[in-house]
Amino acid sequence: MAKHIPNYFINELLSRIDIVDVIKARIPIKKRGANYLGICPFHQEKSPSFTVSPTKQFYHCFGCGEHGNAYGFLMAYEHLNFVEAVEELARSLALDVPYEGANNTPKENFEDLYDLMNKAQAFFEKNLRTHPNKELPITYLKNRGVTGKSAQRFGLGFAPDAWDLMLKHLKSSQLDEATLLKTGLFVSHEQGRIYDRFRRRVMFPIHDARGRVIAFGGRVIDQGEPKYLNSPETPIFHKGRTLYGLYEAKQALKNLPQILIVEGYMDVLMLAQAGIHYAVATLGTATTEEHIRLLLKETNELIFCFDGDRAGREAAWRALKICLSFMSGSCNMRFLFLPEHEDPDSLVQKIGKAQFEQKITQAPALGEFLLAECAKKFDLRTIGGKSQYLAELTPYFDKIPQGAYRLLLEESLARRLSLLSEQLTALWTSKKWPTTSNNKKTNKTLDMIERTIALLLNSPQLAQKFTLPHVPEHHELAALLTNLWQFCLETQPAHFGLILEAFKETSFHEALTLLSTHTYTEMLKDPEGEFSDLLIKLESLQEDVSLEHLLTKSRQGELAEAEKIQLRALLLRHKKM
Repeated sequence: MAKHIPNYFINELLSRIDIVDVIKARIPIKKRGANYLGICPFHQEKSPSFTVSPTKQFYHCFGCGEHGNAYGFLMAYEHLNFVEAVEELARSLALDVPYEGANNTPKENFEDLYDLMNKAQAFFEKNLRTHPNKELPITYLKNRGVTGKSAQRFGLGFAPDAWDLMLKHLKSSQLDEATLLKTGLFVSHEQGRIYDRFRRRVMFPIHDARGRVIAFGGRVIDQGEPKYLNSPETPIFHKGRTLYGLYEAKQALKNLPQILIVEGYMDVLMLAQAGIHYAVATLGTATTEEHIRLLLKETNELIFCFDGDRAGREAAWRALKICLSFMSGSCNMRFLFLPEHEDPDSLVQKIGKAQFEQKITQAPALGEFLLAECAKKFDLRTIGGKSQYLAELTPYFDKIPQGAYRLLLEESLARRLSLLSEQLTALWTSKKWPTTSNNKKTNKTLDMIERTIALLLNSPQLAQKFTLPHVPEHHELAALLTNLWQFCLETQPAHFGLILEAFKETSFHEALTLLSTHTYTEMLKDPEGEFSDLLIKLESLQEDVSLEHLLTKSRQGELAEAEKIQLRALLLRHKKM
């Protein structure tokens, strides 16, 4: 049964912890004014752009866009899930974590699993050297061009064609079958008996960041299905957060100038054998956001390698959609398409390292690929075609963070459409939050709501000192202000880290993050006075909007009695002003 930590403890822990202490214990940060500044641990940079706010209890990197509270930092930095992050922070304060619907047992220790996986790895490697049928895998590897040095470097092994060879080997550890099954090395029969998962296969060990074996991939020798068989998800192995070859790449290169993402084990191995030591492979799954975050911690240059056929193009689009939200001026992503019927393994053996790397340098950038591929669908010589092209691209651009990269890509798109950059921006501004309209008072109201939210995020205690005027609930910003105000009234003391946690599963989360970076709040000499003035102006503007609405309605027909009373009151107040 999954652990569930009650919300009261999550919020209490977040209010007691200091995010500065959490981050300072893991990376160097120095005080700069009211905040702390340091080199971002989530992407490579030379100038510090990673800020930590003690008042907001929030971190934000202006380079790669990573942000969050203390929980979010631990999850991103130490690759923890949410429960593990809470447990880690609780340990730092010597607190016991209460679990709902659980027996409060201590966190499970996986050392037995790591030990079993290391024993399995040693056993597979020994089989490749000494098993009576070792010629089968050795011949296969030689035919694929694998040298003995490469096999040793990547720890290749052999799983013989037997149902219980590994089972007999690991049973000597005196562990129960339930623990053995957790390794993913065995399959449970319908009748309760277990047997070896990997048989008659060349074995590829998969390592975590610390070099521990956490899973295996097995390539069948000769004929058989499936051709490649991976370990299932286990307590220590998660496909969506693991990349084959990343540990080996970091062992070979102290700094990774770029990383090439390919599909298979043999692609990684043969590229490394050719001297290209920066390739990694996803494990039978599409590229995930976790994969991208993991890679951007190592380098700011990613190259995705795809087959040149239709399936490769479809895979490229899937990867592109995942990558868009990570695009900023600090990173670059490119798409390399290979000739049909070629994969990295076969191609690098044909053309060698120099020519393969030349293809990498010629690979189009993600933005260029996006614009060019979408352009193929429409006739850009016509107004209709340009309009359709822009409509097609809009949802993709919506995912790209504001910054230098997006600005330059918009300029490139504007040239394709024969527009000025300002014209393109104006077209998209009308579609982006906060929504603009032809009504200047409505736009001014939304701007004031935005500023009010930003000040409230910076100083949540202001909600205790003032009364929120009526705001139009039909707009998302107004609804956000109302919900945020209520949270600040009910939660004391509040800070941005707590707010972010409370709203993380809501539609307001992204808007809150964007508004938290408003710099004008930090330049105000009198935030409380500014806040008071905003509320007064907001109320006044809202009265004007209501007055216009009622006057328009009165000209079109009869007003309800309550509306007549409201109209008279507004007219009287307006006359006095």
